[in-house]
Amino acid sequence: MANSNITLEFIGRSMDYVRRQLELLEWSRNVVTTDKDKTPVEFVHVERSIDFLARFMEGSSTFEIFTMQEINRFVADVVNANAWRFIQGLQQYVFVAFSPTELVDVAKALSFSIAPNKLLDEKGVAERNNNDYAQSPAGTESYDNTPDNILDYLFANPWLMPLVALGMSREIPTIDDGQEPGKNE
Repeated sequence: MANSNITLEFIGRSMDYVRRQLELLEWSRNVVTTDKDKTPVEFVHVERSIDFLARFMEGSSTFEIFTMQEINRFVADVVNANAWRFIQGLQQYVFVAFSPTELVDVAKALSFSIAPNKLLDEKGVAERNNNDYAQSPAGTESYDNTPDNILDYLFANPWLMPLVALGMSREIPTIDDGQEPGKNE
């Protein structure tokens, strides 16, 4: 069983990286360039990451990426958007604080959380072929994923771990624009 503190620290580091990158993006617009609407080329990958980050941070459909077709589509979209550097930076920043054994424990906790097709019993997750009590919506292949299926995808694509962890954070990173709350100019 994964140590919940390790999993929560992993989730926190994932969100911390996003917050730091957004602050860096804002800083770059204010300091590096005089044109506030133009992103310096060094930080374009951060700006181009915002769309897919929002989808992961929302979190409710994260399980849908866990098919080969969806992972391949996502990777192609991120590479085409020139945003893969963001994902690599996220993985490096988050992983540095954990041992390989701890990362395996986090992957197990994430896989159980993400998998739409899971059953509980006194021994943990039980996969039963003929459970007359289980009910969930039918859908794409992703609806059939069990924790073990998700774990296989996470082990093969560890860069997904910090992304899916974003949806489990309670935080929403924002840029402080210097205004008082509730005041509009």
